Amino acid sequence: MRSREDGAPSTGPGKNESSKDSLSIKELYEILHRRRKLVWISWLVITVLAITVVMTRKPRYESGVVLVVAAQKPSTNTQGDSILTPLMALTQGRNTATQVEVLESPELIREAYARFTPAQREAGFKPSDEDDELNLPPPKAYKIENKEDTDAVDINVFSYDPKIGADFANSIAFTYLNRDLEQNNKSTKEAREYVEVELKRAKKSLADARDKVTALKNQTGLVTPDIQVTAEATRLWTAKGAADTTKGLLAASQYRLASLDQQVRGLVKTIPGDTSSPNIPFSTTIQENPNYILELGRLHDLETLLTQAQTSFTPNSPEVKDAEKRVQAQQMTMKRTALNLVGMKTTEANPVRQQLLGLLATEVANHSALESQLQRTTQIVNEITAVFSKYPKLQRDIAQAQLDSDTLVATYTNLYSQYYTLLVTEHSNLPDGIVVSKATPAPEPYFPKWGLTVVMSIFSGLLLAIGGAIMAERLDTRVHDPATVEAILGVSMLALVPAVANPDKSEKRPLIGSDSAAGRNHGLLEAFRTLRNNLYFLSPDKPARIIALTSASSSEGKTTTAINLAIALGLDGKRVLVIDTDLRRPAVASSLDLSRTVGLTTVVAARSTLADSIVATPYENMWILPAGPLPPNPTEFLNSDKCASVINECADLYDFVILDSPPTVGISDMQVISRMVDAVIIVVGSDRATRSGLEITYRTLYQVRAHVLGMVINRVEISRHGYGYYGYYNYYSYYAQEYGVEADGKGTKKRKRRKKKKES
Repeated sequence: MRSREDGAPSTGPGKNESSKDSLSIKELYEILHRRRKLVWISWLVITVLAITVVMTRKPRYESGVVLVVAAQKPSTNTQGDSILTPLMALTQGRNTATQVEVLESPELIREAYARFTPAQREAGFKPSDEDDELNLPPPKAYKIENKEDTDAVDINVFSYDPKIGADFANSIAFTYLNRDLEQNNKSTKEAREYVEVELKRAKKSLADARDKVTALKNQTGLVTPDIQVTAEATRLWTAKGAADTTKGLLAASQYRLASLDQQVRGLVKTIPGDTSSPNIPFSTTIQENPNYILELGRLHDLETLLTQAQTSFTPNSPEVKDAEKRVQAQQMTMKRTALNLVGMKTTEANPVRQQLLGLLATEVANHSALESQLQRTTQIVNEITAVFSKYPKLQRDIAQAQLDSDTLVATYTNLYSQYYTLLVTEHSNLPDGIVVSKATPAPEPYFPKWGLTVVMSIFSGLLLAIGGAIMAERLDTRVHDPATVEAILGVSMLALVPAVANPDKSEKRPLIGSDSAAGRNHGLLEAFRTLRNNLYFLSPDKPARIIALTSASSSEGKTTTAINLAIALGLDGKRVLVIDTDLRRPAVASSLDLSRTVGLTTVVAARSTLADSIVATPYENMWILPAGPLPPNPTEFLNSDKCASVINECADLYDFVILDSPPTVGISDMQVISRMVDAVIIVVGSDRATRSGLEITYRTLYQVRAHVLGMVINRVEISRHGYGYYGYYNYYSYYAQEYGVEADGKGTKKRKRRKKKKES
């Protein structure tokens, strides 16, 4: 029995494999080339599906209005300080962001949306049942935003009907302007009504004053009072007029304070709650709690003491118990101490609220100033009255009555003028905004757009297809390149056998030296010449003569490889015997169309001789020993001494004995066979062998200390994988193209015609 106790694979599975998670450009190219069908099909399906889904969606149109709102409303009165100035200055500074909030308020949107019928709403926006209950459009149907650093506001509406969308955008804008105009008209109307009441009161007081003057003159018979009395009366009239004016301004200020307070309350209701709070958060800093760091240091010290106690004393000693209690107590303290705390929190004044409070503060100061002015004016009136009281009572009464009459005339004239000014203003008020650009129906939908959709679908489909190919590669457990196989098995590659097309259906396997198209393939022939030469060079002094070929699983080409290796050795003048030791699924005899009625099993069972069981083949210097009838216990049969002696006897008769062995995974036969051969060659089917199968093969052969000579990568599509270091295949392909020789199993008529045309 021939056995090898050394020469087992020197490296374990995956020891030489790269652990990189990232892909190089070359690796990505190989993956995409290998998965090109998946990439193309996925790309086509995803692209068509994306285009179909997007283009079948109902088109949506965008319509927009550009609205400019006034940041500060100017005063409508240019006559300086008058009784009506406070009444007509009832509008305060505007904040554009606040107006955006007003425009987005549900009340305003609901009012603008109410102008459309249910059918128009369904055609334009397709609202949900919840939207219908709220009487509002879908939230994504409109967008209102302020252009940065401007007073312009964009009102954009997205709808399925371009006309309805444009109408809704215009409706939002004009609803806002109408409500603003109503607010302005309301302020002017309140001022006019106040002046109207005061005008009626002044008119009645003026009539009473004139009647009093007439009655006094008739009673005394005096038509013109003394000049001095008249002068003092004039001074008194002027002082009282100033006092009355100040009273009017004070009353107007009081009225303005009330109106301003009412507007401030109304404005707060239209903006978010946070904007009316006194302060808003500005920044917050979170820092590590210093107490936690201190407690952590104490815990480390206690743990050190516990370690020292455990080293010096027994586990149940008082010292160890005491140290453990102290550590547990410190751990409880750590749980109660927060890891982080707020280091610094700053706030700043709310700008909107500060602006409103500033207006109120200004008006309060103005009101206080008017009160002080009224006190001074009243004091002057009292002083003049004291001087005027020295004159005769009758003259004083006439002068006082005339003074009152003249004052009321001036007051009535002023009120009359202001009344008609307010009346005209009330009917000519304008809103605090203007529509710069009115919405019109969009000529084209903004979604979907054919060109952009196609480009994005193609691009996204390509990315998803590439991602799918990479994912399929990650999930695929098969091996696709020699480097991975070498890393798993820890042995070198002896030959790279190209995949060969076999148009001749009568030939079961591509065998070199046959008359078939595959047999004339020079790439295939050179691959097995390389394998043969590597066998010579690996052990030049004592070459391996009994060689077993196995694979991780079935259908990886070990039988074909074994026969072709035997043919290649026979072409070199070596006498070669192929023994079919696969006693479960033998295939050597059937591959050569030979009988297997007798064979290894009959020779071992002494039912036939070795000479009668060996069968000659059509190939030079090559014979086979078929498996023979299959035994019920293949492993025990192969493990018998008689089987080993038969194989050794064959080795004495032939230069090389090639054993076509069963697969390694799931079958224990190879462990027995590997103990009776000089070397083992592992056949790996490209794109067929799995990583787990190769790892099991490695461990199985390593456990029995089998001498693994190397591996053969079988059925490699060199043009697909791009193995540049096996250029001989391309070289012989070129040779075949030039001289009309079959190189890849395909027809040569076209090449021959090309050669004849070139010669002519």
